[in-house]
Amino acid sequence: MAPTEHAPAAAAAAPGPARRPRVYYGYYIVGIAFLAQLISAGSQTYVAGVFLTPMTEDLDWSRTEFTSAQTVGRFAMVFIAMLVGAWVDRGYARRLLFIGGTFLVGALFATSYVSTLWEWMLVRGLLTAVGATLIGNLVVNVTLSKWFVERRGRMVGIAAMGVSFAGVVLPLIMTPVVDEFGWRAGWR
Repeated sequence: MAPTEHAPAAAAAAPGPARRPRVYYGYYIVGIAFLAQLISAGSQTYVAGVFLTPMTEDLDWSRTEFTSAQTVGRFAMVFIAMLVGAWVDRGYARRLLFIGGTFLVGALFATSYVSTLWEWMLVRGLLTAVGATLIGNLVVNVTLSKWFVERRGRMVGIAAMGVSFAGVVLPLIMTPVVDEFGWRAGWR
């Protein structure tokens, strides 16, 4: 007998082992958003301090030259964000995350081969910023807002914890790597 408005759904359930309730797919997206923001913020901001001294000493740069790539990256992120916002609105968030992750991995790997200041500005200032923007908070927060209504603030907050977690964990992980194997291996 099929459930109707007069017959309760429990009466129509087939006897046998109970089914486990499925986990809401939006929770997986929260986890991915947490990781994306951890990687975006960590690669763009928090790990730079670990590489400052070894790179400036090895390449004979000033601290200003080293950190100026960060400034270039922030300006690049402003212009990229205008495009990214339009693409997210059209439903391309998954593609942006994939492209951004691929771009960011390539940029971080390419950073290990930097030997001149203009290469540093290009790779760290532009390419890393593109990848970090494509997987950053703009993409994940808009996506989470589409998956959650009642718990939107909580889920965006949990995902945003990835930014702070990156500041705590990534320097702790990268410092021994750079100390033991050098800055080039650290970027790889």
